[in-house]
Amino acid sequence: SVLFNNIDGNASNFDSFAAELSLYNHYPFSIVGIAETNVDAIHKDLYMLPGYVSEYNEKFPGKNKGSGVALYLNENLIYNRMHSHCKCSKHIESLFIKIAFLLFVLD
Repeated sequence: SVLFNNIDGNASNFDSFAAELSLYNHYPFSIVGIAETNVDAIHKDLYMLPGYVSEYNEKFPGKNKGSGVALYLNENLIYNRMHSHCKCSKHIESLFIKIAFLLFVLD
């Protein structure tokens, strides 16, 4: 399952978004995608979701609003980032992963 949200700025909206995730009947999602993070990849650890690992793309240089994409991947997913497909330009921002498989953990 996948959820996408235009977060319109991690600094101002990430905490409320993280809290609202649990309100979805299908939570936890396998992948959560967010756009307009307005943060660079080096700051990704400031924005964590329990049970997920994150992949952030750099935001467009000099653009402080409306840039930056990220994926939060369930920690049980085995994946690889497809660096050659990840782009950030004036016209498009993309972040691609290739999922190998889902690791099921039985209690």
